[in-house]
Formats: sequence, structure tokens, C-alpha cells
Amino acid sequence: MRRLDDQLRDRASDPEWRALLLQSEWGLEKESQRIDPEGHLALTPHPEAFGDKLTHPYITTDFAESQLELITPPLPGTREALARLSEIHDEVDAGLGRELLWPLSMPPVLPPERDIPIARYGPSPEGRAREAYREGLAARYGKKMQMICGLHVNFSYGRELTEWLGEAKFPDLPREGRKDALYFAAARNFLRYRWLLIYLFGSSPNADPTYNPVVDRELEVIEARCPGCSGISERYGQHATSLRVSRYGYANAFLESGGVSFNSRREYIASFRRLLESELATESEWYSPIRLKTEAAKGESQLSAMERSGVKYMEVRVIDLDPYERIGISLERLDFLHLFLLFCALADSPPIDDAASRLMQENHHLVSLSGRKPGLMLHKEGEGEVPLAGWALELMGDMAEIAGWMDGDGDRYRSALDRERAKVLDASFLPSAVMTKEMRERGETFADFGLRLARQHKKIPLAGGTP
Repeated sequence: MRRLDDQLRDRASDPEWRALLLQSEWGLEKESQRIDPEGHLALTPHPEAFGDKLTHPYITTDFAESQLELITPPLPGTREALARLSEIHDEVDAGLGRELLWPLSMPPVLPPERDIPIARYGPSPEGRAREAYREGLAARYGKKMQMICGLHVNFSYGRELTEWLGEAKFPDLPREGRKDALYFAAARNFLRYRWLLIYLFGSSPNADPTYNPVVDRELEVIEARCPGCSGISERYGQHATSLRVSRYGYANAFLESGGVSFNSRREYIASFRRLLESELATESEWYSPIRLKTEAAKGESQLSAMERSGVKYMEVRVIDLDPYERIGISLERLDFLHLFLLFCALADSPPIDDAASRLMQENHHLVSLSGRKPGLMLHKEGEGEVPLAGWALELMGDMAEIAGWMDGDGDRYRSALDRERAKVLDASFLPSAVMTKEMRERGETFADFGLRLARQHKKIPLAGGTP
């Protein structure tokens, strides 16, 4: 297999290899806006049924008082993580009363900016610090941009797999440095190929008109910093897959991962700290497609903890909510993500220089805003422009061998791969295309579409019929 060396193929004949590949831990963090029965953003306080948002272990809020965040602990498999998220969802649905959860990543009908309530955490020092951070975000980016939601996946490779791959891929490094090297190599490949996840899973091709002020403001920023980008407004919504991760969504436009090096732990920490000195107020403000994280002590920053103890897991941040799934994600998507993350770890991963980083950024934005454009070309390191579809099929060909190792005598991961390959062969299967077609055929607005699915997920009968 290209990019995977013979040592890995030799190991594939070991009956323990499959078990090593499947070892992993998964934690899910799902953001959702509370809405009223008419589909407008709920302006009510955080429901008392969910307890103290500052101390509750799995139900809290993100930026806004209406923005619930449902958090699972790390669990040893995708099925376990999904089951736990479903249980939390049941608890939330029971405590919402007449309110519903908005099923889309892009926000529901929003009130004027001044009326969006920032999450309140009480008079404790930690509570005041959280509120001050949110006030700062509101001042720098506006409240409406912060109302975008997504699903973050916290993932770690199994301990034995990490040790074996670390030794196989980085034999010249001391043992204590191999785990970091593996995670940074996987993160670099994630950045190279993240456009594929945006294409396949992007589920935010449009937005409600009340979000337009964010788009208008971002266009002004883009055109001021990049005069040649003035025509970008013509692409908005035409062939989009994910406005959420585009320049018009939850992103530090012209910054993102381009400002932080993933070439080593030392470079990562140093470049991140430079960014904090120049452009960012806090670590959390960096809206990267992927973050490498560790276990920090109370009051300790992630960077300080990473400097002390190294990487523990990765946080994947490019996954839109799946509006057709009650909990926002399906087992099939997580299975493909598992396959993708294993590919990122197993494949060669050379360092990323500034020029390569810019190409990766451009691919990200091309696919998020124009991914469904027929014949779309992307930038491939060392090869110039290549067709999106051809490159996607090439990557999936490499992933097919890994899927075979993972499946053994089964077909779970090969089936997940086949499901996503079908979207490359026929873009009408993409969730962004399915959503757009469904709204058009039903004559629905964005708000109508979201409210209908929100009612279905809560099993509220639609007017004149069943949910």
C-alpha cells in the first residue's frame, strides 16, 4: 500500500493486530441550541432540571445560556460512547418541557445580537472567569457566530497500539518521545486530509437569514485583508457542504491551524504561545480543526500540562451535527472516522511548512464552500491541482486495506467505507445535497426544515399526521 510500509503489512498477519487496531477510547461532546415550539432561539434560563451548569459532569452550556453541551466520559468504543450520549439525550429531552433541541449546526432563528443571553455561571471565581471569557468572545466575534454548534470527538489510540507504532515508526526517538511523535504525525495527516471529512460529513450548506450579519461582517474582513477574494460572496451557499467550518462559520479566518506548528511538541507549544501573545486571548479561542490535548490539573493550562506530560488524546472538531440523527451522529460515521484516524496514524506524515499549510487551508475552504461544485480541483502537495473525486478515491483505496485488517472475517469497516465511497461517486448522496434537495422539494425554509426534524426527534406529531 502506498504510504504504508511493509512492516505494517507483515504485522497484519498477526492475529493480535486486529485487536490492537480496534483498541481506542472515545468521548463525545455535542452542542445543541434550545429552541421554543416555534423554532426560535430559546431565551429562557438553563433548565433547573439539569442542575448547576458549572459542576454538572455531563450537561452544561457552551457560549450561550441556550446552548447545551452534552458530554460523555472516555469510553472504550464507539458503540459505548453513542449509547452514553443517547442516555444523556433522554435526560435532556425529559427536562426540556415544551422546548426542543435544534438539530442543525447553523443556528435557528436568532434574535437581535443584544438579546442573545451569554451563559451565566454564578458568583464563584471560576464562574466569573467563564463569563468574562464569553463576554470577550462576544466583543471580538459577535454573539451570532458563537451560536454555531457541532460535535467534537475526543479520541485516543490504544496503549499497546501506540507503543508498537511508536517503536515501528520512530525507532530513533527515546521511548518517552514516541507517543508524542505519533500523535503529532497523525494530526499532520488529519490536517492534510480533513477536507475529505468536510466533504463527506458536511451538513450545514445553508443558514437562516438572521445569521446574515455574520456573513456580511466576514466578507468585509476578507475583502480588506485579501482584495483578490472579493468574488467569494458569489460562492456562498451555491455548492457548500459546511458553512459551519467555512470562513463564514466558527473559524479564525486567515489564522486557524496556520499559526500553530504540528511538527513537534516543542514547536507546537512555542508557536501556540506566540499566537496567544499576538492574536488570541485564551487557548480555547483557537478554532483549530483538530487539537492535541492532555490531562491538566485544576487551574493548569493545556499548554503547561502538555509541556509537562505530553499528548494524551486528540480532539476532532470538524464534524457537523447530522440533522437526521437524534443525537447528532451515527455509528456508521464514527466507524469511518475511526478508519480515517487510523489511516492518519499509519500513513507517512512529513513535516508541514508554511506553504503546505496554506494549501491545506485553501482545500479546507474550497470544500466547505464549494465541495459540491462539479469538477472541483484541490491542491495536492508536490502535484499541483487534482480533482477532488480522484484524490478521495485514492485515499479510500489506501483505507480499504486498513478496513480489511480491522474487519477480519466481518465487514463493519468495509461497509462504512463503501457507504462513504458512494458519496464520492455520486455527490447527490452527500448530506449537504440531501438536505438542500429535501428543502427545495418540500418548499421549506431553513427554519421550517430544522423545526420539522426537531419535532420528529422529540416524537411530536406534525400538523395533520405522525412525526
